[in-house]
Amino acid sequence: MHLPMIRTGVLSALGLLLSSPSGWALEIATAQTPLALLDTPSHLQYLPSLPPLTYDCQLDAGTATEHLWAHLPDPGSSVDSATIPIETVKGIRFVGNQIYSDRQLREQAVHPIATTPYSWQDVEAIAAEIAQTYQDNGYVNTWTAVPAQIPDEKNRLTVVILESGVEKIQLTHALTSDRLDTAEICDRLASAAQPLHLDQLQSVLQQLEHDPLIDSIHTEFVPGAYPQSQILQVEIINTSVE
Repeated sequence: MHLPMIRTGVLSALGLLLSSPSGWALEIATAQTPLALLDTPSHLQYLPSLPPLTYDCQLDAGTATEHLWAHLPDPGSSVDSATIPIETVKGIRFVGNQIYSDRQLREQAVHPIATTPYSWQDVEAIAAEIAQTYQDNGYVNTWTAVPAQIPDEKNRLTVVILESGVEKIQLTHALTSDRLDTAEICDRLASAAQPLHLDQLQSVLQQLEHDPLIDSIHTEFVPGAYPQSQILQVEIINTSVE
């Protein structure tokens, strides 16, 4: 019997198909087919004498995500449950959750399972339910995993939760302007991107479009260094300055 690592939660671009543990189709961007999030047509053209300038916004959550990834098995691998004494598992431990407390996750996903010890099917169901909870509340790039492990000293198995934001935000603007505060724009984008919440990100982009210094914005997601991680690329066309 094999226990596949639970992988749920994939980035969806404003109304596109989401994934779920119940088997919805996956829409994962590739380098050849990035996900378009918001494409606002522009009536301005780039000036060839002023090449675009690109900034990497500073993000705080990348280290935590990388740390969790370092403790996960390869997504294509499986776990042989015969090597783990599952009959001793009396509890579930969560790692990586910040939006929801352990108590909230237990009430949502663990308490409905009335009996212990937990079977592998129970652990899979708990991980899938947690991922679905995040998705239902707009955190569509968050997913869960049950890595290879043995029960800890309290007879618990660990469910890893990656409250995934974007791995990196790349901000590009074509016309330089001392009045355009790049750091502030990065901060506003990061506030909705870690963890990624599409409604909040859309709101931030709409607010930025009302800035008189900004003519239009184009954004898209491209694959990051880790499976299901994304890089948010934001291109801003500045208002022409006479």
